Amino acid sequence: DISGRVLKEWDLGQIFRATMRAGGDNPDNFVRDGVDWFHMNSAIYDAHDNSLLISSRENFVVKLDYETGAIRWLLGDTTKHWYVNYPSLRALALRVTEGKVPIGQHSLSVAPNRELLMFNNGLASAEQPPGAPAGQNLSYSTPSRYAIDEQARTAREVWTWDADRKLLSDICSSAYEGAPGQYLVAYSALEQRTQARLVAVDSAGRIAFDYAYPSEVCNTVFIAQPFRFEELRLR
Repeated sequence: DISGRVLKEWDLGQIFRATMRAGGDNPDNFVRDGVDWFHMNSAIYDAHDNSLLISSRENFVVKLDYETGAIRWLLGDTTKHWYVNYPSLRALALRVTEGKVPIGQHSLSVAPNRELLMFNNGLASAEQPPGAPAGQNLSYSTPSRYAIDEQARTAREVWTWDADRKLLSDICSSAYEGAPGQYLVAYSALEQRTQARLVAVDSAGRIAFDYAYPSEVCNTVFIAQPFRFEELRLR
């Protein structure tokens, strides 16, 4: 709260251990203390259904029940360790029926129509156990927007912008919607992590601006969020 008091905590290690054991799996080679096995880089609250949406860069996007911490679903690359080797996690996976899966994603947000937006980096896992599948590496990054049907247990990539598949920002980065159908995309680590770019693009792929900046890794832009000047209040 505003006083700094912690109101609630979710231990992802405990949550995944309990879930995997309940599903008949041994979690010891997945939840590994002292290793960056999860790498959380985004976590948001969704008031629509009292849930948490959390990005695990190493694995997937996970939806948790806010009150109980129960895993509602997982969304990610099914060629990775979590899906290939653990039936308990595979049972929680959403099936992607159209478009790309999230890979190494950042910057989750929920649109007013409940669709899930993120920056889809395309970088395979870096901290899987020796010999475990690390998943796909894409040659380009995109903003990706998903429509999720929890009843059918499916997800569709309903919008993306691939910039002719020429832009790879493998780490950091963000994609957020401002006005409906208008997006601000921050590529934090282009050109082998030496350049950052801010691009404003609409749902039809029309570019409003495209600014490039010299950078080292993610030190120029990590996350960029749009705001509307008409909503700005000065005091």
